[in-house]
Order: sequence, then structure tokens, then C-alpha cells
Amino acid sequence: MVGLDVSSIKDFSKGVLSFSKQINQTPIGVFSFELKRKIEFSNLRESYFQAVSNSRWTNKGYLVCAEIDQNDIELLDELGRLVNAYGIGVIKLDLVNPDESRVLYDAHYNESIEWGFVNYLFELNADYKMFIKASIDIMKTEALYREKFDKVLSQQEIITCVKGFMG
Repeated sequence: MVGLDVSSIKDFSKGVLSFSKQINQTPIGVFSFELKRKIEFSNLRESYFQAVSNSRWTNKGYLVCAEIDQNDIELLDELGRLVNAYGIGVIKLDLVNPDESRVLYDAHYNESIEWGFVNYLFELNADYKMFIKASIDIMKTEALYREKFDKVLSQQEIITCVKGFMG
């Protein structure tokens, strides 16, 4: 899953947005979320490195899981080591009340995006190509942003969507 943080640009003047484009420093944050049903010590490394692999082209990447034993000290210690080494954060997803989901480990912010990988995904994946093309429009107006991206879901819609995804 991919997310954009565009919260700051709605208050920026067109001149500032134009300037940010000129110096190749967009005020938009790009996030990736690798969703998993359950994380245990036995599948931790595989799941975590899937999140690492799928976030090379973002500013922040997260491993998101619905079930994680927060009393498993060995699991949490290893997660902490992986976060420190690779920077992918961990979110505990609350399926009943998504607003109660918690960031267990914050992701490290990556200033530079791996553009070669972005190009690879752009050429490989039609949905990603559409995402990139629509992202360009964000810098133009917030109205275009609202037309091109998924709507913001209500809490009940999020619960229904996540439960459908998790099976």
C-alpha cells in the first residue's frame, strides 16, 4: 500500500511549490506499507525484508501487522535491531478500531528516493504508473489531488476494507 503526505502543500503558495520543484525537494512525503496478518519470530525476517524491498522508493516504509505478540521480548528485541539497521518502522494495526493502531517503531526518514527503482516500477506496473502521473498533479492544485486519488475512507470503510484484505 502506498501513501502520500500532502498535508503541508495545501497552505503553500504556488511560488513556494514551484521553487521546491526547481531544487528537487518536494514537500510531499511518500510512504509504503507492507501489510501482514501476523508477525511471529518464525516469519519476522521474511516479512521485514519484504517491507525493506518494497520501500526503497519511499521516504518512509512500514511493516503493518494485525497480530503481534507484544509480550514476546525476543521478537520485539529483534524488531528493534532490524529497525535500527534498516529503518523500516512497525505499526500494530487495530482491526476493530483503526484509529487505535499504534506505531511500535517509527521508520527512519529517507531524504533521497531511489529513482532507478521508481523508474523500474513505473515501467513494470500500470497502477504505479497511474500513481506517479497523478502525484505530479498534486503540485498543481488540491482539487486535482482529490480527483486522482482514492477517497479518504471513514472508519467503518477502513475496517471493512482491511478485514476483506486480511481474509
